[in-house]
Amino acid sequence: MTETNAPKTQGRVLPLGDFEKCLKVVLSDAIEGGYVDNPNDPGGPTNHGISLAEVKRLDGSKRLSAYMRARLDKDASNDFTDADAKRWTIEDARAFYREYYWSVIQGDKLPAFLALTTFDAAVNEGVPVAVMRLQRFLGVKADGIVGEATISAARNVAEWNDDLKGVTATLAASRLSRARDLKNADTFFSGWARRIVMLSIEASEGL
Repeated sequence: MTETNAPKTQGRVLPLGDFEKCLKVVLSDAIEGGYVDNPNDPGGPTNHGISLAEVKRLDGSKRLSAYMRARLDKDASNDFTDADAKRWTIEDARAFYREYYWSVIQGDKLPAFLALTTFDAAVNEGVPVAVMRLQRFLGVKADGIVGEATISAARNVAEWNDDLKGVTATLAASRLSRARDLKNADTFFSGWARRIVMLSIEASEGL
């Protein structure tokens, strides 16, 4: 990566988002590792962070690509079940995350620390919630769509803000505040909080 395509701040070069590096963090055992089926989770069975409910929602709205549909329908039954979810692999997650989260937030065009925090929030909370939080912080129209205005504002923050660790802390605080108000917070808040704090620390490394 050259200085011509990466934002600068105070003489340093801040790299743009790297999908594989972000994926490694999000798919770590401490965050989205392995198969889980918690009866209190409205997402139902989840494997490597892919929830069965989300796959069914995408399929029902005709947004699940033919490629992804064939990949995740492990028994070729033309339906998605817990049996399929148990067989989803890291490679399935990589393909799913790239198509439905990373590409949508345009992570490779955002400064790396914002790409990671927004990517994880998209996986955990949904793309619109994650993107609109970033947009409100940046002071651009909060429409949930990452376009040139959002990318430009994100790079401007990376170039001129003197407290980038404060930026990640502010975004984390916003996630924590929302998480506290969710109806299943009594069950899941402690886990969400650990995840959010861990991601904030990870995103702040090197800033």
